[in-house]
Amino acid sequence: KIKEEINKRIKEKIKGILPGLLEEEIEKITSAKEEELKKGVERIIEDYQPLKEENKIITKLFRLLGDKTAYAAEKKPVEKTKIEIEIEWIELFNPYEVPCEVEGWQIKTSLGTRALGGIISSDSYRFIFNMVIRMPGKSIGKEILGDNGDTVILTNKRRNIVDKVSYRGYGLPWSAWEKNDPRSREFASILPGGSPGFRNWFWMPEVGEAKNKNDYSSFYVKDKPFANTGEIVFIHSGEWRTIRLEQGGEWQILDKITVADPPEKPVQGRININTASKQVLEALPGIDSALSQAIINYGNSKKRPFNEIGEILQILLLARLGSNGKDDDKDGYTDEEDEREAIFRGLSNLITTRSNCFTVISRGEVVKNDEIVAERKIKAVIDRGSSPIKIKYYRELSED
Repeated sequence: KIKEEINKRIKEKIKGILPGLLEEEIEKITSAKEEELKKGVERIIEDYQPLKEENKIITKLFRLLGDKTAYAAEKKPVEKTKIEIEIEWIELFNPYEVPCEVEGWQIKTSLGTRALGGIISSDSYRFIFNMVIRMPGKSIGKEILGDNGDTVILTNKRRNIVDKVSYRGYGLPWSAWEKNDPRSREFASILPGGSPGFRNWFWMPEVGEAKNKNDYSSFYVKDKPFANTGEIVFIHSGEWRTIRLEQGGEWQILDKITVADPPEKPVQGRININTASKQVLEALPGIDSALSQAIINYGNSKKRPFNEIGEILQILLLARLGSNGKDDDKDGYTDEEDEREAIFRGLSNLITTRSNCFTVISRGEVVKNDEIVAERKIKAVIDRGSSPIKIKYYRELSED
């Protein structure tokens, strides 16, 4: 009975975290711990015998954010035994249009390592559940996420870091920390249980546009540094009006501001939309095949490079979340300005129109009587992002 009750409580807790999860998925998650649970519980319940009906203790389940507690009556001596169930989960998201093989990958924290396998389908999620059951003198399972803060590292089979994120305790009843790679800073979901299986809460901010004086305030008081230049859209430029980053809007301001500190220091790792291939563009959040092609077509049509990142807002398809008839940010309003600007907000700190690193191939020839008598060819990679310019790579090439 105790084993049945624990299994029941585990399923109830998972449903509380993931109310939309199918029954067969819940069964799959709980069955993974079935044998380990069975062995651990059987060692303990040998000392527990059924009591008379009037002495039976009802198993209780406390609130979602508190302990999940079951009680069993012990025969020798008669007392209550507390059984605590803790469920941790990590969500991985594959934003690309192709499947991602994660065989041999690992998730590592200060408390341990979890091996991964299989394939994450395109535009799909993978949940890594971890369950810990505590009973007197016995714990089944081991925590992998620190309660007061930790760093979660995702590595591939070559142990190269694919992603890395740190979190800390907030002193508030948050039950999920969500990363909008790589722009989110110290942000925890305000939703109990977070948003597993769905777009992260911070990916599409809930802050909406005020339509009239009776609406709730649309002022976004972050009380933290700007995470990216795209957040300038939450600044009010007049009554019932925010700065608009859209086609024909005020995007020229983006080339005049920065969130880098110190501002004169170059920011590494941004993608140059003037030179990036279609595949590289599709690696950016919110950019699919159609939008990447639209960016390339726009650049080709004007026969000159993008002068500044805000110019990408001239591509109408970039604002498609504001014209799809959906409430994309779940704030109760459909097709509003902050939705039209949502994709660009996610890109604003990841793209540039200027490159600092270049590959240069140079050839020198000595010609005598119209005949090349000597030749030397070199290949170099230079970085103009530092002063003085640095040579990152140098090699003399063979004549052939």
